[in-house]
Amino acid sequence: MGAERRRAAATPALWRVVALLAVAGPAGCATPQDTETAIEIQAVVGGEAKLPCDIQPPDPSDEVHLVIWFKEGLRSSIYSFDARGRQLDRAEQTMDVSLLEGRAFFRHRDAPAALAIEQVRDADAGTYRCRVDFGKSPTRNSRVKLSVIVPPERLLVMDDQGTYVIGNTPSPYNEGATAKLKCIALGGRPLPRVTWLLDGDPVDDSCDALPSGRVENCLTLGPLDRRFLGATLTCRASNSDQLAPLVRTIVLDMNLKPAQARLLGEPRPLSAGRQHKVQCEAAGSRPAPAISWLLGSAPLASFRVFTNPNSNISVSTLFFTPTPDDNGKVLTCRADNPLIFNSSVEDKRKLEVHYVPVTKLKLGGNDSQAGVQEGSDVRFHCNIKSNPWVNKVIWRHNGKRLYNNSTMGTAVANQSLVLHSVTWERTGAYVCVAENSEGYGESNAIFLEVKYAPVCRWDEPRVVGLSRHQEARAECEVTAAPRDLSFSWTCNDTGQPLEAASSDGSRSLLSLPAGSAWCRHTLLCTAHNAVGVQRRPCVFRLLPAVAPEAPRNCTVVRRTPESLEVSCSEGSSGGVPQRFAMDVLARGSGSPVVASVTSDTPTLAAGGVDAALDLNVSLYAFNSEGRSEAVTMLVPAILRSDGMLATASIANFIAPVFGSLFGVIIVLGSVMAAAVVLQHQDRSCDREVNCGGKPSCTTIFGTTEDQFCSIPLREEDSTHTHHEPDVIPVKCGVYNPFFNKSN
Repeated sequence: MGAERRRAAATPALWRVVALLAVAGPAGCATPQDTETAIEIQAVVGGEAKLPCDIQPPDPSDEVHLVIWFKEGLRSSIYSFDARGRQLDRAEQTMDVSLLEGRAFFRHRDAPAALAIEQVRDADAGTYRCRVDFGKSPTRNSRVKLSVIVPPERLLVMDDQGTYVIGNTPSPYNEGATAKLKCIALGGRPLPRVTWLLDGDPVDDSCDALPSGRVENCLTLGPLDRRFLGATLTCRASNSDQLAPLVRTIVLDMNLKPAQARLLGEPRPLSAGRQHKVQCEAAGSRPAPAISWLLGSAPLASFRVFTNPNSNISVSTLFFTPTPDDNGKVLTCRADNPLIFNSSVEDKRKLEVHYVPVTKLKLGGNDSQAGVQEGSDVRFHCNIKSNPWVNKVIWRHNGKRLYNNSTMGTAVANQSLVLHSVTWERTGAYVCVAENSEGYGESNAIFLEVKYAPVCRWDEPRVVGLSRHQEARAECEVTAAPRDLSFSWTCNDTGQPLEAASSDGSRSLLSLPAGSAWCRHTLLCTAHNAVGVQRRPCVFRLLPAVAPEAPRNCTVVRRTPESLEVSCSEGSSGGVPQRFAMDVLARGSGSPVVASVTSDTPTLAAGGVDAALDLNVSLYAFNSEGRSEAVTMLVPAILRSDGMLATASIANFIAPVFGSLFGVIIVLGSVMAAAVVLQHQDRSCDREVNCGGKPSCTTIFGTTEDQFCSIPLREEDSTHTHHEPDVIPVKCGVYNPFFNKSN
């Protein structure tokens, strides 16, 4: 072949000579034989074209002298194969270099022989004529029509928005939508056939040739379901079986609706007021769904969503605190793809909410809080809202539970309470309490005010002392409803009505002038209101006023380096107001007065008391009629002669600082000491019941300093009206510095 190529590359001068001989033909040659019918062959641009030419002589003894190729439209031949006077293998081959450029050579050994043109170009297309001259036989002409196939240059894909698809993935299609894609083939001769394939299978091969020399195929798919996600669409353009088709492949991307939303876990009752966690799983959405929660028609906001990146499952966790009103409402978990209209899927669950009973108390019938009088029947009704239902209903009056009691006229029947023939004692706050597995629910309180005639505040008669020195007062106090009261006073001795000094609400005050003698025994006070008149009047016994009784049970409640405080119980006042006095004296010769105080109450405190002094304390009561006998107490010093705090003082100052620790130690020590002392004291007092002129005192802790004895001081008062005052017994005892009080 290389030799043939070299021989075919003849000089232009030689080529012109050959061409002239070919046109003139050899002298003495037979008339040429033409083949009118042209043979059609195809070749691909860039490929090889073989133009057949039969060079077999009709006479086996004949031989080929010259083969010349012509192309229609050209005046001269384009190729010659000259074997005159030589073997075929050594034939001289020449070509039109400007046309074939060394791409052609004659293959005489092929059957049939053929002119091969390599690297075929579009311009090579046309009709060729092969002329064969034999030695003896007539010249033979044959025609070959070469068609050059030009493959399509490029494929474009356009979506239904008129946008060219860049890459291999168009914009995502929504599930349920219809995809419209157009594949356009540019170039190619003959015009290519454009075909769509879905996952390798043809789905559409309709083509439209456009005047611009383009061919397009429009594909419509839909409605798309999730099976089309990731599907491969291939556009293929081909105009020859000799060429591999030109293809463009795209992969469908889709937005998918959620396939399902599912509330996780089994339905179970929820407790009102407690936070619960509810989960919902949404699957199948692409991209991840938007998950929302509804209670009834109201949206809920307290939740979080987790999406598994390796799957299309999203889980939303709702943190929900139900209320009693949520019982029976529907909880909805909804998932939707915001990119797809009307893509919502949801799961619903009817809630069962358990809650503490909600109770509301009402008065039944025509009863009203303003119109209940003694003797009436009152009915209460307890309205209950509860889930689960209550297992117990309790009724209370002023905090005290009510039971069935026919004697008291109380009838309890679950949600009802009936009070028969109510009395004023029934006044107060009523509530009902319902119980279920969630707890107790207490109702509102209804204050029942039973209207009743006035009743005296006390049952026993009160004593009023008539004084020669000051005005006496009798104070009448009643309870009643309503409290719009009027009072009347009567001297029971004479039946004479008296005029009250003043009346204020439920009280009335009657003033008795000093030394008056017009009523000497009994006063009666009677009140009335809109309900009626007081049945039993308040009774006051009139007695001559006397001096008060001495205070009792006096105890030192506090002794500090600067003060002393003593508390007593008051005795009889003698019928008129009394006051109390305390004299504090230094123990020793002369007994100088350290402090003297008075008070309206039997608790007295004196300041400026030297902590280093042993004290004699004298306490008594006095009124307009005189003073009582005095009660004395010995209070030992709390500061020793060397300036150090005594035991009692140490306890007083350390205990507040070290609180619990020293308190426990001091209390235990005190209890043990007190037991010993009391035992010793009892023996002492048993031996000497009456202390006599000199007190019989008990020793504590082995010293004579820590001892005391209380005796009455018999001081005569010129204003004392008693000929034989009450005898106050001697009180033997000890002072315990740990307790700061006498026993």
